[in-house]
Amino acid sequence: MIYLGNRTLGDARDTLSLYRRRMKARLAASEPLYLEIAPRIGWRLQASCRHPKWPYTTDALGNRSSAPEDYAAASTCRIAIAGNSYVHCDEAPDHETWVWLLQQHLGHDFRVHNLGVTGYSTDQSFLRLEEFVETQPVDVAVLTVTTTDIYRNLNMCRAFILNDFEVPLYKPRYVTRGGGLELKMPPAVTLDTLCDCLDDPNNIAEFRAHDVFFPTAGRQAIQIMRRFRAPLPDVWQRNFADGVEMTGRICEHFIDWCLERRIAPVLLLLPVYWGAFLAGREFDLIRARFDAKVPVIDAREVFTPERLAMPRSALAYRFNHFTAEVSGWLAPHIGDRLRQTAARAVEAA
Repeated sequence: MIYLGNRTLGDARDTLSLYRRRMKARLAASEPLYLEIAPRIGWRLQASCRHPKWPYTTDALGNRSSAPEDYAAASTCRIAIAGNSYVHCDEAPDHETWVWLLQQHLGHDFRVHNLGVTGYSTDQSFLRLEEFVETQPVDVAVLTVTTTDIYRNLNMCRAFILNDFEVPLYKPRYVTRGGGLELKMPPAVTLDTLCDCLDDPNNIAEFRAHDVFFPTAGRQAIQIMRRFRAPLPDVWQRNFADGVEMTGRICEHFIDWCLERRIAPVLLLLPVYWGAFLAGREFDLIRARFDAKVPVIDAREVFTPERLAMPRSALAYRFNHFTAEVSGWLAPHIGDRLRQTAARAVEAA
């Protein structure tokens, strides 16, 4: 994924058009899409699917596989973990993902569902969890936050941010309204109408009002001046505080939603130490806001200085996702905390 500096509507159309051609070529070759456009949530994983390129499979519920097909759990405690590509575990085969290893660590008294989806933001992660709970029982719900989420939560079209050939699609986002949250829905599209959305004045008005990455003339001017070394904050610096605040509000909404349904809520802070979006003080701010309210698993504790001093190739794949080595650290750390949460939930019941 490459950030191009000042994206234009033309750039976004080109990215969407390329994505459409690539997906139609897969369909013509009778290959699965793996990711499918979905109403309300933007996109989701296809059920019972194998990715045509990467070593990924999904189960019958439309989640990344987190256990062998013949796995039989006693289902004493059912855990759903929602998040982006660092929960989905991009680049890693099924059996090397930290969620798969977490299932092994917890054992047959637990069933762990991996609701992670490539490209998701916190709002989509919550909506996917909400969707999942409509048909499946869940005892513990884990909402994961990574640094990229705080910016994606302010965005409604990924093609405005990144030249991302995997998921440059439209997405929902929450906005504040009357002290609460209002969900702004993405436009209803198909592969054939992906680019047409950017020709609709109503869609453009929504994007202009609610997507901080929409390429207005003012934002374009700032990017151009920055290229000439003008001392102006970049788009990430300008939107950091709003992004952290919106992420916090979504987390609060998630907690309230869980408690209403007698589901134990857990927040997972999942850091990344490679690439463009390194874990920073946003985690401190979120942890301070929620530490006294719900269990907050801060996975930064796993990444000791000695471990971070290891060769990057041992820790991250080409596109910065966790290797089996790192997944092996995360699984027991997260698992032990989830076991404690499950025990408290049983006592409270």
